[in-house]
Amino acid sequence: MMMYRLRPGWFRRHEGDHCVVFFDEDREITVTGAVVDAVDSPRPGLFTARTNGQARFLAELRRRGALVPHDPCDATTDASAAPQAEYFAAFCDDPQAAQQALERSRFIVLGLGGTGAEFLRLVAAAGVRRFVLVDADVVEESNSNRQTIYQRSDIGLPKAEAAARYLEARYATVETISLHTRVRGDQALRDMLVAHAPDLVFIAVDEPIDTIVSELAAELRALQVPFLVAGVGIRHGHVHAVSDAPAADTTLLPTRASIATTNTMVAACAAHAAIEHVTSLHLPFDLKRP
Repeated sequence: MMMYRLRPGWFRRHEGDHCVVFFDEDREITVTGAVVDAVDSPRPGLFTARTNGQARFLAELRRRGALVPHDPCDATTDASAAPQAEYFAAFCDDPQAAQQALERSRFIVLGLGGTGAEFLRLVAAAGVRRFVLVDADVVEESNSNRQTIYQRSDIGLPKAEAAARYLEARYATVETISLHTRVRGDQALRDMLVAHAPDLVFIAVDEPIDTIVSELAAELRALQVPFLVAGVGIRHGHVHAVSDAPAADTTLLPTRASIATTNTMVAACAAHAAIEHVTSLHLPFDLKRP
């Protein structure tokens, strides 16, 4: 007998003896009549049908996104990934496949400053465990207002090395390669891509400001390597679609002015886009500011 459970993000409420409303943040489905009995299952939170009419009712709720099949074997063995698997279940029927796609992926992060370091923190928390980290700078005290992965003891260390230390201290299974070098769209980049075969390259470098992003993007596009570009200014930031290079009029002006909130907002949007790319899921999220 097929059993179902509410898709994460869906709820139900009873309105009288023969009326149940299923609802999420945007939709409501009102059900009345005898089929309401289908919600009565010996196991709380699980639904089963005892008649053909109830079976059709549950199938319709599934078609409209309110229910997913219940599989007692679908629980993740990693407690830290369980909330995220439940989040993925709000958008797909195989959340474990989405989580495993992240865990198998390899990212190259070019630039570990305010945007790159926060992007790294977020995608690692999501489950990415293989990284090539590239940055030519060292950690400075002035980084501390926005680059939260670095400690005071990291001051003076190459950022790529300090970022690898952060990951290795936080996650039991992580692979990191640290490169203390300035990246350009040259043979060294091509060699790096061939050697590490990334699933995604994140571009968060800004020197030289006028040419570096377009130079890297052109090389990556020519090699058919997926990439993501993000940047932060004072009043504006941008996160481009995967493998979409910014137009000339979207180039941000160089500035030393910075605050953690803007870097984190842009990095979070970029990390979300990266997760969508790797999992092949559409994960819509609308931030409302009433």
